[in-house]
Amino acid sequence: MTNEIEHYLNLAMSSPFPYKSFSNEELIKDYKKLLHTRKVNSIAGLNIIENYHKSIWHCNRYGYKSPIEAWQDPNIMSYVIQNRLKYMATKELSALAIRTGLYVSGRAPKVSIFKPALAKYLINKYLQKYDTIFDPCCGFSGRLLGTATLNKKYIGYDINSITVRESNQLINALNIGNSEVLLKNSLYEMGTFDCLFTCPPYGNKEHWHQDIEELSADEWIDTCLKNYKCEKYLFVIDKTEKYKDYIVETLENKSHFGCNTEQVIFISSK
Repeated sequence: MTNEIEHYLNLAMSSPFPYKSFSNEELIKDYKKLLHTRKVNSIAGLNIIENYHKSIWHCNRYGYKSPIEAWQDPNIMSYVIQNRLKYMATKELSALAIRTGLYVSGRAPKVSIFKPALAKYLINKYLQKYDTIFDPCCGFSGRLLGTATLNKKYIGYDINSITVRESNQLINALNIGNSEVLLKNSLYEMGTFDCLFTCPPYGNKEHWHQDIEELSADEWIDTCLKNYKCEKYLFVIDKTEKYKDYIVETLENKSHFGCNTEQVIFISSK
């Protein structure tokens, strides 16, 4: 191990995981940007999510450690630091640059976040006439923020108590009075709503260290159609066999980490 790698490894091993935090001014600016953006792929709102949802970095995927766990593994961190020193233009590595290297180098998964701007676009296009948006799998508040900027009420369910607490902290901090996130397991709840909009945790997207039932995207759609009586249902999923006739558009996601597509499923009960 070179002295340079060893220096940064010791720095990382002796430092807490580098969460990002933002000032109130920065968060308000991010929310206003989301409020006015019309770009589907805008990153507006992501600073808000990262500020309040620190638990994102505890998520993992099968075969990977979470970013938090990877940060504490000297073998992983040595590889990441070496990778960053090789490919970054600057030779001065910050803790955040090393954190980015965890998923750039493929040593920890990049946690998926539903972009608030995309949620805003989809609601405007398919659910504009509804005043309340119900989301049975609310996750990290992307659809919540997209809904709020359209001055609609958001009702979200999530199985994870930490996620629910963080979402409500976000709601209170931004004074989003017409939104609520509740601790509920959507597999076993029932209800009637005007419309439903979600991106369910299909397959092995992300995992908390808890027992959850693994369902495919089609099984999640089946469950939502059975448990929740709505006029319209809007899903964003990776693939479907059962609901191909309900695909209304394909979303292409491009980034430094590759390209993938998701399907937008739109179902009407009337």
